Amino acid sequence: MNVKRLIDNLDKNATPEEVMELEYDLCRLMQIQGKRETTPPYITKALYAFCRSVTVEQPEYINVSKTQGYRPNQCFPNVQEQISRFGGAMQCGWTIWDWPNIMITAEAHANWVSPEGEKYDITPKDETKILFLPDSRVQYDGYSMPSLRKPYTNSPLVMELILLRDYMDEMTSMIEPDSNDNRIVSLPAPILKRIHEIQLIFRQPTNQNSTCPCQSGLKYKRCCGKQ
Repeated sequence: MNVKRLIDNLDKNATPEEVMELEYDLCRLMQIQGKRETTPPYITKALYAFCRSVTVEQPEYINVSKTQGYRPNQCFPNVQEQISRFGGAMQCGWTIWDWPNIMITAEAHANWVSPEGEKYDITPKDETKILFLPDSRVQYDGYSMPSLRKPYTNSPLVMELILLRDYMDEMTSMIEPDSNDNRIVSLPAPILKRIHEIQLIFRQPTNQNSTCPCQSGLKYKRCCGKQ
């Protein structure tokens, strides 16, 4: 897998093609190692506490519908089009992603509510269901909305990764979408490099009794490798 080559060869400003290739290889690496942000199989105390810190609404699981013709990461325009074709309504809130022992992320999201009141996530993704937190304060005005993140540990690498991702979100949120609701964002290559370097550190094979690579100072089995 050529992730390291891509990171080393990123220029001052990465092209969309370079970023997409790098993200694809990183996703494949995450799947192979079983370390990635994904839908949590159940709601833990930590996840519930995080949700309560965002809103008083209750989190719920929503099935992902394999609807054809819609674009990934474009949930709001997708739901708007679905409503124009079939009626129904938009439910706004947050998708809750869990990266075990690393961080919890709340990503602004919209589901389609059918005329019969059934809720579906119609935006393509490699999940069969999502953990969704309704929040009427989430409103779509054409601009992307920064995600909310909370670390599981006091690891300096986790905190650095969160700060870098927050910075990327802030940059993206200031970009006005074009007529096709696309955002052309030129991100500084050093930022992208550092994000992917940290992600690779977290995903490297580690002995249970070795010091955790997240730099927390704890053994791996007591930190990022905790079962």
